Amino acid sequence: MEIRAASAEGHLTFEGVASVVDRGYEMMDMFGPYTEIVGRGAFDESLARADLDVPLVLGHDQMRRIARTTSTISPLVLSMTDEGLHVLAERLDPADPDVSYAAGKMRAGLLDEMSFAFRIEKGWWSDDWSTYLIEQVDIHRGDTALVGFGANPYTSANLGASGEEKLAAQVEAERISAEIGRTRQLARLDAILAEARA
Repeated sequence: MEIRAASAEGHLTFEGVASVVDRGYEMMDMFGPYTEIVGRGAFDESLARADLDVPLVLGHDQMRRIARTTSTISPLVLSMTDEGLHVLAERLDPADPDVSYAAGKMRAGLLDEMSFAFRIEKGWWSDDWSTYLIEQVDIHRGDTALVGFGANPYTSANLGASGEEKLAAQVEAERISAEIGRTRQLARLDAILAEARA
């Protein structure tokens, strides 16, 4: 996951992967451990819904929403990449207590995984019951969530600077470098003048 400054207005952008596909991870049920795999096409039908309603929340708490696919103020965009279910939330208000909480924890390296709430529509067990493949899920009215530990440990999160932030930092560094260069040139000129007077 990544959260970064996105605009001159101070809004934040959150980006992450809520589920990694085609990669097994360990789960546990009453019969013991097994390997679960989310198949590559598992999200296709849900993501194709015109009325898809999925929030981005903290810890699967539906009352701690920071973006939503149906929101025009804090929109959430879900899509598939080679890695998995990609989550993008732009124009997040840093004054929102939940956004501020998430940003602070991510900057400190305390939160760096994601999860998602869903209903399994189609899946199957291997013959020896050691592996479960999820072929289709419904995430409509589920969620994507920033969590301490996700069921799938291959989800990831990091805090980075946006292109705008990097550009601003580069411009500032160049300004400081030019100022230092001018100061050094003036110091050299002063030394030359002092030597000429002596």
